[in-house]
Amino acid sequence: MLGYIIFDLDGTLIDSMKQHQEIFGKMLYEGFGISQERGENIYIETAGKPLDEQFQIVLQQSGIRGENITRLVDEFWSRVKTIRFSPFKDVPLAIRALHNAGYSLFVTSGSTNAIVEAKLSHAGITDCFQLVLGSGYSATSDKKGADHFRKIQKQLKLETDAFRQSTMFVGDGKHDMQLAKEEGFVGVLRTGKRATMDIEADFYINDLTDLINRLKRENSHTDIFMRIAELRHT
Repeated sequence: MLGYIIFDLDGTLIDSMKQHQEIFGKMLYEGFGISQERGENIYIETAGKPLDEQFQIVLQQSGIRGENITRLVDEFWSRVKTIRFSPFKDVPLAIRALHNAGYSLFVTSGSTNAIVEAKLSHAGITDCFQLVLGSGYSATSDKKGADHFRKIQKQLKLETDAFRQSTMFVGDGKHDMQLAKEEGFVGVLRTGKRATMDIEADFYINDLTDLINRLKRENSHTDIFMRIAELRHT
C-alpha cells in the first residue's frame, strides 16, 4: 500500500489562476468600482478559500454590505465556463505516473463540480483519480477542505490517525498549506516560478516532476512520511 495524495486543482494541476484572477478583478471593478488590480491581488492573497469567502473579504474591506454573494459566485462561474483551460505541461504525465505507481489520488477544489470535471476531462486525467470533489455554495453544500477530507477518509475506510499519517496535500497557496497543517497532512507547496518561500510547507516543489523525484529518492512512501514526522518534532 502506497500513500494517499490529495491535490488542489487550480494553480496546482490546471493553469487557470491568471484567468480566475482577472475575472474576479473585472467583476469587482464593473460592479462596485473597486480597482481591478486590488481585486486581483486580494484574489491571489486569499487563493484556496471558498469563492464566496473571497468575495466577502474584498467587499467588507471596501465597506460594502448587504450584497448578494450568491449572485456574484454564480456570475463568476458563468464567466469561467466560457474558457477552455489547460493543465500545466508536467501534469498529465506526472499524474499518470503516480497513478500507475499505485498511489491513491484525489482532487479537492473550490470550483464547482461541473467545472472541475470539465477541466480534468480536458486534461485527460480524470480516470487517475479515486475521487474528484468540487464545491457547492449553498448553506448545506460540501466545500473544499474539511468537508472533502472527511469524504475521502470515509471512502478509504481509515481511522483518522491512519489517514493523517499517510496523506499528502499538494497545493499552491497559503490557505492550502493551512488546510494541510490543520489536518496533520504532509503539506507540499507547488511554487512554480513564484517566490513563495514565505509560505510554510513541509516541502516545496517547482512542479509535479519534483514531487515524483522526491518520492523516488526515498526507499518507500513510509520513509518520506516518517521523515516529515520526525522533522516536525525536532
